[in-house]
Formats: sequence, C-alpha cells, structure tokens
Amino acid sequence: MEKRYFVNIDYEFQLFDDNYDSNYLKYKKFNSEFEHLFLWLESDKKTLSNLKSYDSKYLDYIASLKNEGIPAFSDRPGEIPWWGSLRDIELARRLNSKRTSFHLAKKYNFLPEGSFLIETDEDFSTLKDFSKECIVKKLDSFSGIGNKIVKKKSDVNFKPPFIIEPYLNVVKEFGLTVEADNYFLVETIQNQKNNFSGAFVGEFLEKKEIYAALKPLLKDLAKQSLGDSFEIDCLYYENSERVLYPLVEINYRKTMSYFAAKFAQKMEIRTGFWSLYENKFQHQSFEVFTKSIKDLLYTREKKSGIVLISPLDSKYISFYFIQENKKKIQELVYDLERTLELNK
Repeated sequence: MEKRYFVNIDYEFQLFDDNYDSNYLKYKKFNSEFEHLFLWLESDKKTLSNLKSYDSKYLDYIASLKNEGIPAFSDRPGEIPWWGSLRDIELARRLNSKRTSFHLAKKYNFLPEGSFLIETDEDFSTLKDFSKECIVKKLDSFSGIGNKIVKKKSDVNFKPPFIIEPYLNVVKEFGLTVEADNYFLVETIQNQKNNFSGAFVGEFLEKKEIYAALKPLLKDLAKQSLGDSFEIDCLYYENSERVLYPLVEINYRKTMSYFAAKFAQKMEIRTGFWSLYENKFQHQSFEVFTKSIKDLLYTREKKSGIVLISPLDSKYISFYFIQENKKKIQELVYDLERTLELNK
C-alpha cells in the first residue's frame, strides 16, 4: 500500500502555535518553500503529497545528478510527516522547547554567565538591570525568529516565559546532527537578522572538542527520543579567549544542517557549501537560467561546481557549491555571486 509523505517545515508552529491550522495559506507557503528538499534526499521508492507543481526540466535535472529516480507525486493528503515527528505531540513539545534545552545546558554547566530562564513576572522583577547587551528568546521560537537584542532591562517587552542570555561575540556556529548511531557536524552561517543562510560540510578542527563536551549529554538524550534525528546547536564566542558553548538548543526534527550533510552523502562528496539568496530569477525558465551558468554547474565527471537546489519559483534561490576544500569553495561562491549579482 502506498505511503504518502508530506513536508511539515511548519513543525514548530504546529507544536507551539495555539492558532495553528494546516489549511492556512501562510503555513502552506512555508512548507512549499522548501518542499523540494524531499526530492533531493528521497528515492523513487517514496511518494510525496506535494503542495506545488515542479518544472519537468527541474525534475530531470535532479534525477540526472542523483543517478536515481525522484519520488512519485500524489494529490492525496499526506500520511507521514517528513520534517518533524507527530507521533507523540506532548513529547515533541517538551523535547523541542527551549525550556528543556535550557535545563539540560544548566545541568551540564554549559550556560554562559548571566543566563536566566524567566518563568513568571516575579522572576523578571527580581532580576538586576543588565550590565551589557542581552538577547531575549521566546521559548517557542525557532531559527532566530522573534529573538530580540536589548541593552537594558526596560527594553524587554515580552511576557514570560522567556530566556535571557548575554549577547555573545559569536565567531563560529555548528549543528551536530545525531541520527541513530551516526553523528555529523556542520558549520552553519547566519545572516544579519541571525537567520540561517548557509551551511559548510567537511572536516572541522573543532570536531573532537565538541564531541568530548557533548558525550555525557548524548548518553542522557539517548534515553528520550522521538525516534528520528535531532540536532544540537553549538557555537564558539570570544570572551578574552575563544570559548565553546556546547548546547544552545536542541531540535528534534530535520534541520537545514541535516539537509546539507545528507546531500553531501547522497552526492558522495567530502566538502561542500549550501547557501540561500534572495530570488530575483522567478520569471526565468529553468532551461534559460541554467544555460546562463552552464560553465559553473556541477558534473559528476569533473566532481566540482554548483548545484541549483531550489526551483526557480521559490522565494529563495539556493545553490550547493562543491569543491575539494573550503578556499576553492569560497572562490566558486565569489564567481557565482559576481556572475548573478546575488544578495543574501
């Protein structure tokens, strides 16, 4: 019997938004924007209940690079959520809450000094005024959405519960994805709004230190799971010296880092960079657009180049840059950004 998948990137909204309705246009737009990721990672043995239609040239392009068929499509409602598990909603809410991540970070002494979980108005009233900039995080936000940087206590206009942390001078950010007994580390890149804009895949000098710091926590997390992959966000910041903050938050779902790493596995590459840009090419045909960057496009024969990940009718256009090392990847990024005049 056919099992139909659907892409639920609106996962946190479903978990934490009291007004959530999957039929609302804003959620359908959110899911359809990155629905194409399913096509790159899954085989023709799976069926997608798709929200949008896809250019045949784009689908042929995906199939040619994967060396396998693409998933089938169905106009019937999806049964199996692909991005985040809905098997146990209450467990999913607890595990994905920033409250849970905060308590775990506190348990393992990971929190930077000056970090507070504000549960009530009374908690906030007893808090001293800030001596430096802080960041305020809503417990149900994700990808940096809704976070606010404040200079003094009176600037906080959120109602509890929320988290207050010192605003750190971040120098590097990573996502550690745990999938069964496998772990993979990806360096994540944020834009000026502190939202995800790209991810590097490769070998990192920080890998051993991050694994060592998180090893006790991973044993703890193995006892409670939704049965799918999860990601631990971590970062390095400068505070007279470089300091590791091993647990910023945990996401029990697929992530952008997950896609970057699994795509590299699918393409059998060791180093790569996935990057998102504003899309100003929505009215071009797929065939015409790819011809305009033909010399830069990836082929399995030359084992390097650029893969156009997104369809051209998306809000964002994204590319996967494949080269033998980070320096050459950066050169490839420069070449494409100059050719297309891309903006983050």
